[in-house]
Amino acid sequence: MRNLREFIKHCIDTPLKDPTFILPDSDGWIDAIDKTIPSPHEGSHAPPSGSTRDEYVHRRLGHIAVNPHNSENTEALVASYTFPDDLDLPSVYINRSHEGVRLAVQQLVLMALRERDFIYGTDPLDRTGRKLAAAGHDLVVLHGERGSGKTFFLNYVLSHFSHYFDSEKVIWVRLNLVEDFGNNDYLLHRIYAQATKIIMRYYDPQSDQYQQKPIPLSVSTHLYSWIEANKPNRDEASVLNQKVMGMCQVFHHKTRDERVTPNLVPMVLGRRSFEYAQESGYSFIIVLDGLDQLDATPFHKRKFENLLQSTDNLARDQAALGMVFLVVTRTNTLRSLPNANISPYINSAIIEWRLKEIPLDSILHVRTSFLKSNVARLSTQQNWDTSDWPQHIDEFVNFVSQEIRGTRFPASFGANSRAQMQIVQLMYFDFLDIQHERPYLLIESVAKAGLRYPPKHYSYCIPPGRREWERRVGTHTQLDNHLLPFIFSYPVLDYYSHTDPSILLPPHSAGVLLGLRVLQIVAAQEHLLKQSPVCDRLRLHELTEMCKRLFDYPKFLTTLLLEEFVEYELLSLAGNEGLRVSNTTISPLYAMPKLFHMLDRFMYNLAYLNLCAMRVPFSIRAFSKEPSFVRSGTLDSVRYTSLRHESQMEREEKLFQWVTTKILNSIALYRLLNRINTTQKTMFEERRRGLNERLQRIALNASTGLEGTMCGIFEFPRVMRDELLVQLNAIVEQLGYSRPDRIERLKEALNDYWRSWGEGGR
Repeated sequence: MRNLREFIKHCIDTPLKDPTFILPDSDGWIDAIDKTIPSPHEGSHAPPSGSTRDEYVHRRLGHIAVNPHNSENTEALVASYTFPDDLDLPSVYINRSHEGVRLAVQQLVLMALRERDFIYGTDPLDRTGRKLAAAGHDLVVLHGERGSGKTFFLNYVLSHFSHYFDSEKVIWVRLNLVEDFGNNDYLLHRIYAQATKIIMRYYDPQSDQYQQKPIPLSVSTHLYSWIEANKPNRDEASVLNQKVMGMCQVFHHKTRDERVTPNLVPMVLGRRSFEYAQESGYSFIIVLDGLDQLDATPFHKRKFENLLQSTDNLARDQAALGMVFLVVTRTNTLRSLPNANISPYINSAIIEWRLKEIPLDSILHVRTSFLKSNVARLSTQQNWDTSDWPQHIDEFVNFVSQEIRGTRFPASFGANSRAQMQIVQLMYFDFLDIQHERPYLLIESVAKAGLRYPPKHYSYCIPPGRREWERRVGTHTQLDNHLLPFIFSYPVLDYYSHTDPSILLPPHSAGVLLGLRVLQIVAAQEHLLKQSPVCDRLRLHELTEMCKRLFDYPKFLTTLLLEEFVEYELLSLAGNEGLRVSNTTISPLYAMPKLFHMLDRFMYNLAYLNLCAMRVPFSIRAFSKEPSFVRSGTLDSVRYTSLRHESQMEREEKLFQWVTTKILNSIALYRLLNRINTTQKTMFEERRRGLNERLQRIALNASTGLEGTMCGIFEFPRVMRDELLVQLNAIVEQLGYSRPDRIERLKEALNDYWRSWGEGGR
């Protein structure tokens, strides 16, 4: 084992002399996951996370996904929601009490029923008279501060009142407006397509996920009959029949799940499915969610305004459609609409619902009370150890209380409960460390976000006919569940989505350090502000200027990454108060507490570095040898009960392969980071005097650090090396005791890596 430890140390300490061979260029680029798995979306979902008790606790401290057909999630949502229970609050606060929510939901359902009855009822009033009589009751706006719990509230409503919706024959259709819908901005098409997915998946008896509904909807059978009766053109009918078959394959079978697109659900079939449900007796509530994320960056300005205009158009004419809208947005977005000359919601006739923020201690109390009872209940079937239960949770709550006492947390977040609870989740890692548990398993689980492989939270493309980059949400990404971004990945164009060579700019060759530099410089200025409050806060345009002058990072690339970090709540712009797009470039940058967790802890963790390595874009040459410079891997088949048909030997072999992958990837990524850092340190010394006086001070502060609080931005490889050696030696020690036969195999794997990527770096 000693020889192996020495060899590991030698690998880490030997510089990567020529990284240009593996860095992306115009010949093409790819990451380890996409290289190994050409279609990562197929089979990318892992079985539900929470296979260990600690994973379950961590998961339930954070976001809870909604699905009325998932009884476990439904129970967690209903039991974990808390109210201000302040009956003196104005009635506009929809969550003031459970009774207030019940009455509001009842009102929304009655509105949906009335809208359907307008089209399909027998009331003799003419259309114009009916629309005038109903004026002002077609649109509800739910708003609250950033992170005030809008998404959690919607999840609670859908979970708690799902049986009520069914009894009233009301279908709840929720659209996340941030998600990509191809190049089609037509909102009505999106509504019909999403509604078709829900109807075919949960209301069609032919679906694998069908559960008893008041009126079953045989959608595919109806569509085939409708095509035959209404499309005499044989070619057109054939195309539409093929589309129906494709929709059945995707929506009837969960294993074939795909993103809803205009191509998957053509407008004509989406509208017919929607109308078929209405004709059968169903009413619709359409929830438009995600506007609060679209208003925050200049990148989304066009999409934001198009969606507002589309919503306005539909709201004005929706009596003919038979649907009611519930629009969800930030309070500041709502207030700023008149400034954008787009004001469909600033109307005295709309119904306004506002969310009252819930104090952190109330949220934590309700959430941990649920955990105490539910873990005890699940322990038998999950085979969890509960010998220290519920003391484990009580000790954690005390730990959180001690950590936040005497600090500005949670006050520093304002009303942002989501950000507060994310920090509580991160505190659970620290708590497990103190308890001598294994938080690295949680890091792997959380970073993969319930997937077999680390996801791409965002992808970038250039739409046809345009020149600027467009950010799109990853296929399996839930924006309200971002916890651990991969800071060594960075915005790159989706290489395979473009055919025009003139726009296929290769990723920046040193982009792997762009995210770290952004976080380091902001953190350094934040530390300086605490020492000297008279200092001015760093602004977005100043940071992009520094990254360009010092390290040659294009300004637009830095801006895109800053926007991502705002979504991850590592940073905030303009004090996290909600932001109009036109002011973004001059907005001050604020470091969120989550940023310091990333810099102080996660970036030095072997499990995190391994997963980061799988998503860093490399030249295709980095995969031209065996083993490749970095490799992909997954641990799910070792740990999940659904795969217990494997023998113990098979599980141990897969575990060993995963451990080997972690070791090789962390060593490879460290060597690359260290090599680029050395180059950038020289660049910094040569160029910093070219900055103006203010930016020179900021740069010098970042490079030297503040005594007792932080080290300079170029010192991280020293800390990373020491931390990696400790963790790698612990793995070797554990292997030596448990499976000494694997020590020789690990040596062979390291030797293979060294022969391909050793001192020459090629």
